[in-house]
Amino acid sequence: MMLDLKRSFVLFSILTLVLFSGCSSLGTSRSTVTPELTPEETATEKTTESAIRKSSTPKKKTPHEAIQTKTEVDKYADRRQKYRQFDKEFRIWMTLGITAKVINTEIYPENESYHIQYEMENPRNRSISREERRLIALSYMHIVNRWNSADFPDRDHTYIPDTVNVTVLTPEGKLYETSYLKYNWAYQHSIGKWSKRLYLAHYAGSIELGPEHPDYEGRE
Repeated sequence: MMLDLKRSFVLFSILTLVLFSGCSSLGTSRSTVTPELTPEETATEKTTESAIRKSSTPKKKTPHEAIQTKTEVDKYADRRQKYRQFDKEFRIWMTLGITAKVINTEIYPENESYHIQYEMENPRNRSISREERRLIALSYMHIVNRWNSADFPDRDHTYIPDTVNVTVLTPEGKLYETSYLKYNWAYQHSIGKWSKRLYLAHYAGSIELGPEHPDYEGRE
């Protein structure tokens, strides 16, 4: 009898130990586990955040870029003022000797050019048309000669557009011809390397006939 009680007590103890041990393992299996980010995932997340910050932040100009932009603006403003002086002088020369009517002039300091439109007196009179062309070319040449001389210390080549584009219209406002003048042509004459005749020949070579010119190709 005593032996049976001891055996029963031992069995009860073993069963109790097994039961409590099982509950403990079940409780552990139900606990919440926080997933850890792998090194690759962490690096990707940081890169994405950095990209978002960079894209949302406006890029500031460096001091050098800001100075360069301001210098370009100042350069064009200064050149525009100088070309206005040229425009006044050129218009004065254009009123000498002929009755061609200046319609419009435009200044383009960004590409160092100037555009003049004038209306012919009589498109059918070739002698007058030739004199009008000659006056345009000689007016530009005289300004280059004068403003590069010691007689005009407050002027120099920076006041003179590199290219003068010319548009000639009929009294009805139709295109007769276009042409252009280059600073280098007039300068070559001013230093004695080119004759006036050679200078005028270069200008004549730049002429393109418009639909209203009598010799325009395809004109009936």
